[in-house]
Amino acid sequence: MTVDGGDAPPTVDVAGAALKAVESAAALGVVAQRELRLVRRAPATLVFILVIWVLAVLSGSAAYGPSPRLLVNVGGNVPALLHLRLYTLLTSALWANNFASYLLATIAVGVVGVIVERHWGSVRLMWVSLLCQCVGLVVGLLSVQALKKLGSEWATGLAAEYAVGPWPIVFGVLMAFSATSAPLWRRRIRLGTLATAITLTLYGGLLEDVLRLSSAIVGLLVGVLVLKHAPYPRTLRSSRRETRALVAVLLLASAAAPILVAISNRAAGPLAVLRYMFIAPQIDASALGDICSDPVDLLRCNELTRQLRFHGAGPLILSVLPALLVFLLAYGLKKGRRFAWWGAMVLHTVLAGLGLMFLIQAVAHQRHPTQRHEPFIEANSMIGQLLPMLVPLLVVVLLLLTRRSFQIPAPHGTYRSLFRLLGISVVVLFALYTGIGLLLAQQFSPHPSFWALAADFPRRLAPPGYLGLVTLSFLPTTALSTFLFEWTGIALWGIAIYGIIRSFNASRVDVTAQDAHDARAILEQHGDNALSYLTTWEGNSYWFNKSRTVYVAFRVRGGVAITMGDAIGPIAQIGDAMRHFAGYCSSRSWTVCFYSATETAREIGEEFGWHSVQVAEETYLPLGHLAFTGKKYQDIRTAGSRAAREGITAEWMTFPDAPWTITDQITAISEEWVATKGLPEMGFTLGGVDELDDRSVRCLIAIDTAGTIHGITSWLPVYSGGRPIGWTLDYMRRRSTGFKGVMEFLISTAALQFQAEGAQFVSLSGAPLARAQHGAASTLLQRLLDRTGNSLEPVYGFRSLLAFKAKFQPVYRPIYLLYPEAASLPRIGNAISRAYLPHLTPRETLKMVRKLRPVK
Repeated sequence: MTVDGGDAPPTVDVAGAALKAVESAAALGVVAQRELRLVRRAPATLVFILVIWVLAVLSGSAAYGPSPRLLVNVGGNVPALLHLRLYTLLTSALWANNFASYLLATIAVGVVGVIVERHWGSVRLMWVSLLCQCVGLVVGLLSVQALKKLGSEWATGLAAEYAVGPWPIVFGVLMAFSATSAPLWRRRIRLGTLATAITLTLYGGLLEDVLRLSSAIVGLLVGVLVLKHAPYPRTLRSSRRETRALVAVLLLASAAAPILVAISNRAAGPLAVLRYMFIAPQIDASALGDICSDPVDLLRCNELTRQLRFHGAGPLILSVLPALLVFLLAYGLKKGRRFAWWGAMVLHTVLAGLGLMFLIQAVAHQRHPTQRHEPFIEANSMIGQLLPMLVPLLVVVLLLLTRRSFQIPAPHGTYRSLFRLLGISVVVLFALYTGIGLLLAQQFSPHPSFWALAADFPRRLAPPGYLGLVTLSFLPTTALSTFLFEWTGIALWGIAIYGIIRSFNASRVDVTAQDAHDARAILEQHGDNALSYLTTWEGNSYWFNKSRTVYVAFRVRGGVAITMGDAIGPIAQIGDAMRHFAGYCSSRSWTVCFYSATETAREIGEEFGWHSVQVAEETYLPLGHLAFTGKKYQDIRTAGSRAAREGITAEWMTFPDAPWTITDQITAISEEWVATKGLPEMGFTLGGVDELDDRSVRCLIAIDTAGTIHGITSWLPVYSGGRPIGWTLDYMRRRSTGFKGVMEFLISTAALQFQAEGAQFVSLSGAPLARAQHGAASTLLQRLLDRTGNSLEPVYGFRSLLAFKAKFQPVYRPIYLLYPEAASLPRIGNAISRAYLPHLTPRETLKMVRKLRPVK
């Protein structure tokens, strides 16, 4: 009820609120039931977790771990193994060091155990876990004993330690499980698990780290030798996207590990010395007192007293900036940036040089025993002295081996602007440091001159960890001089980091924004060719006629301008546009080649005296009366029925707006496909995951009740008069373990949906180097292409793809290559192969040749 002239009081929709509450409770109930079913399918994992916590409570170990007396009886230890107390191989897995360790172990065991037990079953999980735990500990403990016998001080310390925790089981089971995983996840699991185990061992160096690594190796051998029955591929090819991600992860590990070690008071691994590549050396007061009490070490006493000055907030921030720079470069490598590759190369070359300086200083230290308190020279073995130099060199080698995956440039002028910014920043900061330093000269000890400040300026930019290599001329004595002294370098690093982040996020644009806008406007009015949307893909350049009513999308490879289909525009202007585009190419000494051209473009080309050859076959489904009935559609109906029985539904989505759980599965399915091929993924007119990242592209996925995606298709719009009149199938991928018939299910579902929306047709796209066997007699060149397609069939299966599409009873439309003269065919063939496979190496070419079907 309302009052005239007043505001209406708020109303409460009790029924609606109650309904929402009921719906929320029902949803939570469904989720709870699903999670309960998941747990019930992993009884061994659940029992193991319960045993750990029951023992933790009963023994009073939940808060601070087992008592020293209990630890001696249950912990894994070298003497325990040598005295044949073999029960400790099992009991060590049932305790943890403290409450946090119990929580982390519970999460790890729960996640890994539930996933693996669902796939393996309880019996296999239990015997593999026992094998990895027992054999892994035996191998690890015996390795420690062997190193101890060889005189290793590190191993001598390890032999006296006790290790508890279920981590050897987790790492071993993960590595064994990788053998039964899909190729993509096999590589991810092995690389991630081994990288983690090796990093923890080399940097942390605790006994539990060593046992994790040994159990991981045992698990790998169990998986390869015992569990894996299907033959392994000879090689597993990583796509550029996957290679970039893996290299970025390894680079992150190379920078993160020293930081983690630097803030740990227990780290004692062989690479722990690398902490001083990032963090200033620390020396405690007692050690400093010992040094200063000796008159011989007076100079060293003064130097270390000065170095104590580098442990405030400013030096701490400056210490971690090199690691932050590596993190940024890893981010750039993930994006495939060429500058990130060069930056990582230069940085790690510099780090290798600094490692060499550490080595030289270590040798000098051994010749001068009075410098035994040198804080950053801890490793007295030759290996320990070489590691600071070898680790960056290994990163350099890795970058060299994968350099082809990092070829994406930034927009023109990006780094010219960045270097200009850095140059101006250096000049300004130098002026500020020297100018203000002279004004505050009385606040330094001793008082610096201009030349002393100028010589000291480069040191303000170096992290404190490297200042042990130089002698400091003066130190600040007040808060203001300290701020200038410590934060000048941070300011420059901050500017550099900001500029680098901007450069990595900037996209390279080969055409202006106006060109892309005008091309899109023309496409939406006249792009009724089924493949016209391919002209919007990244990597294309645009040519427009004088009136900007027609455009041609093209790429230049090896002096050949390859078009992405027909010219797009009013049909009456296409002929003149093609002629003028050919003249435009001739003026730049390019050979023109209209690729993926339609019959209309072919007829126009023949008027110019151009030649043509069919290079693909498009499959086309007219809509309006489509119904998958009758015997000829039996396979399609069977696929739909099976999907319904297995609880698999088709859901529409767009890739940019999909949740991470969906996009990650799609990416994994794609990477799995690339890995099993053993050869690079083709591009150009064949879309990949990158082309899905477009809100105009509709994706249809087959997903089951557990949220697992079995297959995906993407559909490109075909415009006319400003609206979509049809849709073209582009991206097709299915999970290797997905149900048979998922593609038939998705394509038929999409076609009927588009028909219900009023679309005129659906194109199932073209199959390169494949054509239906119909029509007039072919030319010599056509027969050569047919034989080439037959030879490539074992590699990419284009003919099998065309045969698959025949299930939908399509109309066939030929797709042509138009060229001006036969003499240009070798150049055109080379350019097209480079467009489809721009990163094909000689080794991959040889591998492809071995897989080819012999020409008959």
